[in-house]
Amino acid sequence: MIAFAIAHWRILSAIGGALALVGLVIGFIAWIDHNASQRTKDQIETARVMAENQMRSDLRQSEQRLATTIGAIANQVHALDTSLDERSRTIIRPTLVREINRETRLSDPAAGITDGVRQELNRVLPPVACAARADGGIRCTLPDADASGDK
Repeated sequence: MIAFAIAHWRILSAIGGALALVGLVIGFIAWIDHNASQRTKDQIETARVMAENQMRSDLRQSEQRLATTIGAIANQVHALDTSLDERSRTIIRPTLVREINRETRLSDPAAGITDGVRQELNRVLPPVACAARADGGIRCTLPDADASGDK
């Protein structure tokens, strides 16, 4: 074999050179393919991270808009509640007190007033005007109709 290699060294060196060249080309192609694959994976990961960040940003903005809307609705509800409470204090309570002062039957449990109305009357009336009775009713000291100024 050594004699054959010495006799044909030019052919063998050409074949060896060609094989080395083919190996080099195959290695270069494999290296390019590996780099392209790695670059593609990196690009995919970068796109995923960017999409995730964009979704988080969109979610934060949506939450802020929702919080603003809920806050505005809460303010409107509070304003309506305050308005109703003001109306209750300025219209309903004085009217009830005036009618109780005018009509003594409203303070009598025997007159057929429901428990709910009696509780509301107890709540609305000033504490100095009425006192609780043992049977669950109220006893109010009411002025005469002529003395109250309401007719």
